[in-house]
Amino acid sequence: VLQREGPGSYRLISLAPLWFRELCGPEAAALDPTSMPFLEGFLEEAEVLWAKGDGVLRSGIWHEQGQRGEWHLEATALALEGDRSLLVIESLDDLYRERLDLLQIARREKLDQEHLRKEVDKKEVLLHCIIHDLRGPLSAMVGSMSLLRDKELSDERARELLELGLGQARDQEAMIRSVLEVFAAEVEELETFELTAEHAPDALACARKVVERFEPAFLQRGVRLVLDAVDSLPLAVVGHEGRLQRVLSNLIENALRHSPRGTEVTLSIFAEADACRLEIKDQGPGVDADQVEFIFDKFRGGRSSAGVAGLGLYFCRRTIELWGGSIQYQDAAGGGAIFCLRLPRAVVG
Repeated sequence: VLQREGPGSYRLISLAPLWFRELCGPEAAALDPTSMPFLEGFLEEAEVLWAKGDGVLRSGIWHEQGQRGEWHLEATALALEGDRSLLVIESLDDLYRERLDLLQIARREKLDQEHLRKEVDKKEVLLHCIIHDLRGPLSAMVGSMSLLRDKELSDERARELLELGLGQARDQEAMIRSVLEVFAAEVEELETFELTAEHAPDALACARKVVERFEPAFLQRGVRLVLDAVDSLPLAVVGHEGRLQRVLSNLIENALRHSPRGTEVTLSIFAEADACRLEIKDQGPGVDADQVEFIFDKFRGGRSSAGVAGLGLYFCRRTIELWGGSIQYQDAAGGGAIFCLRLPRAVVG
């Protein structure tokens, strides 16, 4: 505690703490502001306060380097009754260390929270993947059975539909038997994918498999599904074959759900210099303008989302972005929706 004697003159009126003796000299009975450069600016503001004769002014924490290390100090100017002006300088070492500890704890807890959020996201996406894998064969079976029931078909075509339905039923049976094993494997697999052309998925082959799988469901709904591949050559892209098929299946199924009878859904593939662009276009009502901003978020639905968990488009975005690609929505000219996803081409060699 120092008494202001006059402008620039301050007399020590309390016991001198260690930091004061270290910074101002062991025998110092007064304060030399030049020994603490930070004080020079603060004392100019303090003089204004003392001239008014009333009030309190704090400097905020500052740091001074001493012989024993760094001191963390704060100055307070007090204007008291009787024209008494005091300058109090306090060491905040304990408080400073406490603040650093709290900050470290907050950072650690933030990292833990981020890690937990990522784990929750993984499990939500994984749950969607399992539901989708079980529902995909079911859609093909329902489509095949509906065609057999409602259409006059040749024996050969009927056998084809029966074989398709039986094949999908066997696939679903195998999925159900191994769902726990798949669950454990895919948690790790979510963040693994292929970068080299030798093992990376072929976008064109994936598209053909998805179109073949959904053809019966489209026929049953009276909607035409078209694969438009300008370049018929293999297009190896960064990613994982199974998850790329899920992404395309999500978008195709979404287009079917919103397509009126007699309309068309087109899956187009374009080869670019360093990327592959895939577009899914339908002739449905499109997405409400106030929903476009949120359609790739979790648990968001459009005009009709009955029975849909709201994870499909979120899964698509998260998966494609994880592979270094992008996915966007735009209104189609003349009505309808276009989902455009772009994936980097896999590295050759």
